[in-house]
Amino acid sequence: MADGRRCAASCAALIVLAASASCAQPPRPSSLRVVATPLPTATPEPTPAPTVVPAPVARPKAPVSVAAPKPRVTARPKPRPAAPAPRPVSIDAFRGLGAWIDVYDFNDDPQSILPAVRDIAARGVRTLYLETARFNSPSPFLFPRANAAALEESHRLGMKVVAWYPPDFVDLNRDVAYTLAAVNYVSPAGHRFDAVAPDIERLDIKDHNERTARLLDYSRRVRAGSPAGYPLAAITIPTSSPYYRAQWPSFPWAEIGRIYDVAMPMAYWTGRKADAPTAASLTAENLRDTARMTGLPVHVIGGVADQIDLAQATAYVDAALAGGSIGGSLYDYRTSREEIWAPLARVNR
Repeated sequence: MADGRRCAASCAALIVLAASASCAQPPRPSSLRVVATPLPTATPEPTPAPTVVPAPVARPKAPVSVAAPKPRVTARPKPRPAAPAPRPVSIDAFRGLGAWIDVYDFNDDPQSILPAVRDIAARGVRTLYLETARFNSPSPFLFPRANAAALEESHRLGMKVVAWYPPDFVDLNRDVAYTLAAVNYVSPAGHRFDAVAPDIERLDIKDHNERTARLLDYSRRVRAGSPAGYPLAAITIPTSSPYYRAQWPSFPWAEIGRIYDVAMPMAYWTGRKADAPTAASLTAENLRDTARMTGLPVHVIGGVADQIDLAQATAYVDAALAGGSIGGSLYDYRTSREEIWAPLARVNR
């Protein structure tokens, strides 16, 4: 805007100067120079007409051409490249039917776990949930050879594998290190876990506000140490449990929703009453409330498997599907009765 006004003023000045020059007349001679010759003493001769030499005519000077100032060009900053869109997180590992194996079910001999992996795959299970260590384990992988064999065999059979670990929040550095060891693990054959799920239920820290602060510190550090787009699930306390509501009233549901990608509430109705109506009602309640408080997709876990019969398994699956659970599973594989596998297969839809 300022450069345009400056240019207009310069052009107006040029127009006025040009007009003044065109109207100027040449100045009249201010005097005539007369050249006289001396008179002779004898016969006078007629005096010649005086020679008039006109004074030089002053020509108007040509107007000085004034170049219009060049507009000042302000260099535009180069546009910054747009930040890459965040890679969408795949939660496929939590979809469909799952089966759980903990560290009490095998040892470091690969043959202690491979038969179970093959049986699980034959039953139509899509994801194996494999415990890699516990808070009191001497290393991040309690049984490293068996873990590697189970991971590689599961992938060979078309199953995904989610590693899980239960932090106690007493030693946060250990809990974070053990969890990230699973996130970044690569087996001898180059296989990785498809996701990792911390099992958040320990009450070792007695003050629930301090426990909550440690849980959030742990969770943020695990997220920060995970590759971009790596799927993390929170295995959470049940919303329906009066015991946990009393023991952990400050459980940070909303913050869990901002850090993790999937919520997996432990809707263990068998702790209340092992019957079909209780299975249905507590499955629906935990699924609904966990989704509302976290805003996350939910995979609702039922259990404990050795107390569950056909009617309960059927009621659990019906409630899970009706409530929109992205997957389902009972804890755990080893204690699951033969009769419950048929209704559980419907979780795969």
